[in-house]
Parts: sequence; structure tokens; C-alpha cells
Amino acid sequence: MWIKKLYATFGKLDNETLSLGQGLNVIYGKNESGKSTWSSFIRAMFYGIATREQRKEGFLPDKEKFLPWNGNPMYGKMELSEKGGDMTIERTSARTGVFSKVSSRYDETGKDAPIGEELVGVSKSVYEKTAFIRQSAIGITGDAETEKRILSIASSGDETVSAGEVINRLKKRQRTLRSVGKNGEIPKLEDRLSELLQEISSAATLKEELAARAESLEALKATEKKLSRSLLIAKAEEEKNKRSYIASANEAFAEASKKLLEVSEYPTRRELEMFTEKKNELSRARLEVEQGEKIADFLRDEVEKCKTELSSSPFSGMSEIDARFAVTRDMEALSASKKKKPPILGFIFLGVAALALVLGIVVNYLIFIPSAIAAVVGIVLLLKPKKENGKGEELIRKYGTDDVSAINSALSGYIAKLAEVKEAEEKLRAQVDGNAGKIAICEHCAMDMEKFTARFLQNGESSGDFENHLRRLVAIREEAYAAEAAARAKVEALSATGETAATSLEYDESEIPRASAAELEGEISELRDEIKRFEISIATLSAKSEGFSDAAADAECEALSARLDAANFEYDALSLAIDTIDEAEVELKSRFSPEIEKRTSEIFKYLCGGNFELVRIENSDFEMQVSKGAASAPREALSLSQGTVDELYFALRLALFETIVPSEDAPPLVIDDAFVNFDDERMKRALDLLLEKAGERQIIILSCHTREAEYLKGKANIIEL
Repeated sequence: MWIKKLYATFGKLDNETLSLGQGLNVIYGKNESGKSTWSSFIRAMFYGIATREQRKEGFLPDKEKFLPWNGNPMYGKMELSEKGGDMTIERTSARTGVFSKVSSRYDETGKDAPIGEELVGVSKSVYEKTAFIRQSAIGITGDAETEKRILSIASSGDETVSAGEVINRLKKRQRTLRSVGKNGEIPKLEDRLSELLQEISSAATLKEELAARAESLEALKATEKKLSRSLLIAKAEEEKNKRSYIASANEAFAEASKKLLEVSEYPTRRELEMFTEKKNELSRARLEVEQGEKIADFLRDEVEKCKTELSSSPFSGMSEIDARFAVTRDMEALSASKKKKPPILGFIFLGVAALALVLGIVVNYLIFIPSAIAAVVGIVLLLKPKKENGKGEELIRKYGTDDVSAINSALSGYIAKLAEVKEAEEKLRAQVDGNAGKIAICEHCAMDMEKFTARFLQNGESSGDFENHLRRLVAIREEAYAAEAAARAKVEALSATGETAATSLEYDESEIPRASAAELEGEISELRDEIKRFEISIATLSAKSEGFSDAAADAECEALSARLDAANFEYDALSLAIDTIDEAEVELKSRFSPEIEKRTSEIFKYLCGGNFELVRIENSDFEMQVSKGAASAPREALSLSQGTVDELYFALRLALFETIVPSEDAPPLVIDDAFVNFDDERMKRALDLLLEKAGERQIIILSCHTREAEYLKGKANIIEL
């Protein structure tokens, strides 16, 4: 099979074409020139585009990644030639998804041509692991499709026959028999058998419980009947006792009423409280009178003391007004005695001297002589000192000083002392009046207490203990009233229950119950509730037991046991078959894995120039180890350089491609920038190897470098984008 021409409106490809030749094709160009887009386009034309992939962080699905940049619908056309003849594949988008509408026809006949796995010969997963090599995914991991194809071919040469698939089918059948969550046939049979056995056991238990409950019900009813008779006897006894109680209560009430009449004149609680209040009031008043007399004596002493101090004052015997008047009068007299009489005569002489001076100047100078004499006389008269009177001496005799401030201070002290005497006399008067009132209270309280004593003191009793005597009388009176009230209440309560009649019930004294009628009624009520619950539970259990057949249940148990034995036998047989096929599969793997390892080792040794000779595939995930020879220690792929790792996986992909992809009419081998990490020498070896294989199948190499094209110039179909 080889692709002749491609037409694409796909991603950045805008209605572009690409023509390819048989054998080896090298397509090169700069980054973003569309190389990887063409390689993805080839795969999409064979297998379509997955429509269920969703965008994730760091991942863009092909259905979005390759939407045409020009906004037109995605379109693709591939012209190719295969064993059936030339054919054309066209893909467009439809409602079911991008590139989902496909047309594949032979050019000559127009008949439908194969597509996808039917055309290529392998599934998409196998194709991507073998014939579709990209630098970004040159490494390879195992998957179910690749492993299935390897094992199928290794065991029978027919891909439709797979030991793993057979094992899966057997395990699937096992899961229908026994699966997680008890959904398998065996768990269901076991559950039903267990449930049925439980039902049989429950039915037997139910019958036993019904019999036991019926027996208990009869016992409860017998007890209820016995308690009912005891209740009748208890009520008869209570009626008899009630009649006796009523008679006793009436007698007690009559006795209490008689006693109450005898003490009706005894003092009441309030009268006792009044006597106690009067007694306390008298005690307080006497104490206050005593204290008042002491205060009055103290105030009398204060008054006398103040009066004695007033008697030594120069104002003794004067009222405040008289003292103030006397001081004012004396101060005015003293002030008048100290004033100077105006020197009028001196001023007259000075006036005459002035007039004579004027006349001397005007009339005759001789007049200056009398003028001078008159002036001298006037000056002498003006300068003559005032004659003092004897008023100061009088004040000293009267007040002990003639100092005005001292006299005023003495007056203030006298007035203050007068006020003090007045205040003390008023306090004394008020105290005396208060004492008189308290004395009156004492007399009044004493009179009231004498009345109490005369009323309640019996002959021969001492008045000294009168209060306690009153207390005893009050207690006797209150006790009589309480006894009468209790007796009356008892009579009224018994009377309220109505008349009692003698019962006709006959019974022995031994039958009289110890419990009261109320207690027996409570017991009977609880017992009847218990009987009702038992009757309901028996009815419920009877309903449950109806419709259950022991014979039918036993028959179903036998049938379920037989089916369960058969299912377990089948499950064990399937387990044996799975183990047998699994052992055979391991044997097939042990025979076939060396073939893959051998071919991978040959290609890797050639690429590395003989530096490594052996490759070992560790597991189905294609983890590998390499060594330089059988005697050298193996090394994991992770210990190699990136270029050598790429070469190792390139060798593995070619080995798988040669082994599991059909050699007849094989699909094109697409290699997209897989040699980026190859050095020049190893790249040339890889290209020589591919050039050798290009005689058998079409190979398409896409590269962002020119070195592949330069090396293969004249040997391959070179296309520059």
C-alpha cells in the first residue's frame, strides 16, 4: 500500500495538496511549516478523529487542535493504491463529530473500499505503537491491543484467536457466577438459600413463640380474674372501714367543738402580739426616759457653765441688743473726744494780716507792722495742740482696754456665748418636754398591761411570768381551733363520698388483700394493657405464619442447593481452565519474546555501530535493559543518553512493525522528527536501514532539518515545504 496524493483543509493546511512516491519520501521544512500536521492528517484519514476526548490542562484534543484556521469545515482526501487497486478516501465533518463522515471507494469500480483497521490491517492503537513514529512519543508502553496482536500471532498466526481474550471471556463468565457486590449467580443463590433457611428457622421459632404467648395469655387472664375478686373484696372492706371512720370522725368533731367552746375566751395570737408590743414599747420608753434625764442633766451643766462665763464679761447681764448699743455709744464718744476743734480765730488773724498787707501796699507801708503781728498770731493759733479729754481712761476702766478692735472682739465673744447659752437652754427645754412625753407613754403602756393582767391572770398566778402565761393560753386556743378544723374537714370529706351501704359479697378474712383498692385497680389496668398487647402480638405472629408452607420451603431448599452445587462446580472448572490457558500463554510469551528481543538487538546494534549487542524486554510495558555482550552487566534504559534511548525505542518500534504489522500490502511507515537526538553517524545508519526497507513498503520521513534530505538526495523522493 502506498499513498499517492493528499488534499487537506486541516489545521493550518488551507486546501493544500501533497504528492508522495513509492518507497522512501523525505518531507522537510522549517518549524510551523505543517510537517506534523501532515503526519497527523494521514493518521486521521485512516482512523478518523476521536470525538470524546476533552480538553485538559496541558492537553488539547485533536478535534479542537486541527480545526481549520481559515474557519472552513474540516476536509480531507487521500488517493492511494493497495492490493485491491487504486482507491480514494474522503472525510468531512458531520453532526456526529469532526471528520466523522467518510467515503472510501475503488476508483475503477466505484465500490466501497475498506477503511481504518480493515484497510491498514491493525487497530489504531497498534498502528501508533509501530508504524507511526514521532519524536514527541518515540518511547513506547504496552497496551491490550498490541499485546493481544503479539500473542495471537505467536500462538496461532490468526489475530482473531487470542489466549488472553479467551481468558477474559472465561473470567467474564466467572464474574457472572461470582462477582463483587454479591451480584453473581452464586452469591444470589447463596443469599436466597440463606434467606430461605432463615425463614424456615424463623417459622419454627414463630410457632414456638405463638404457643408460649398463648400460654402466657391464659395465665394473665387467670391472674386478672383473681385480682378482680380481690378488688371487690378490697372495696367492700373500704366501705366498711369508711362507715367506721365516719362515726369516729363525728365523735372527734363533737369533742373538738366542746373543747373550742371552753377556750374561746383565751387570748388570740394578735392579743399576745399586742401585749408583747406594749411590753417592748414600755421597756424602750423607760430606757429613753433614763437616757433623756442624763442628757438633761448634761445640758443643765452646760447652761450653768456658759452663764458663769458670761458673768465675767464687761457686758454681763446685758442682752445682745444692749451690749451692741453700749459699745456703739462708747465708740462714738471716744471718736468725738479725739477730734480737733477747727482753728477759726487763727484763720481770722491770717485774714486780717493779709488785708493789712494789701492796705500797706496801697495806702501806707506802716500798716505792714500790724499785718505782721496779725500773721504771727494766726500762725500760733493754727499750730497750738488739741487738748485731750478723759474718755480713754473711762474705756480702760470699763473694758480693760481702749483699743476699738479688742472691744469689738469682746462684744463678738459675748454675743456668741449668749447664743450658746440660748441654744443650750432650748435643747434642755426640748429634752425635758421629750422626757415628759416618754413618761406619759410609759404610764399608758403600764395601764394597758395592767388591763391584760386583770383580764387573763387567774387567781394564784404570778404576774411576773405573765407573758409566758399568755403564750400557753394562745397555744391552747390555737390547738383547739386546729383540732376542730381538722375534725370538721374530716367529717366533710367523708360526707362528700356519699352514703355507704353494706355489701352482699361473702368472703373469708384470709381473702382480704393487703393492697388498697386503688393499687389493685392500677395493677388490673396494667394487666389488661399487657393482655391486649399479647393478643395483638399473637394476631400479628399468626398473620406472619399464614401462607408459609414447610413442605414448599423444603422443596425450594433442595432445588437451590442443587443449583448452587452446579454453579460452584462450573466456577471451579472455569478456574481450572483459566489457570491452564494462563500457563500456556506464559509458555507462548517465553517463546515469542526472544524473537522481538532478537530483532530489536540486531537493529539497535546496527544503529549504535556495535557498542551494544543485547536488548532485553523486561515486561509487557516494554521496559528494557541493554548490555554490550552476554557476559557484561545489563544497564537500564534510564542510564543511557537521550539520543541512545531514542535509538533503542526506534529499534523496538521497527522490530514490532516488522513482526506484528502484516508484511503484505503493509501501511506506510510515518516517521515525524524521530531523529532529532540522533547524531549524524547514527542518523545515516537509520536512514540506510529505512532505505533498505523502502523496497517493501512506503516510508514517509518528516523533519525540520535538511540533513536527512541532503543525505538521501538522489536516493529518495525529496519534498520541501
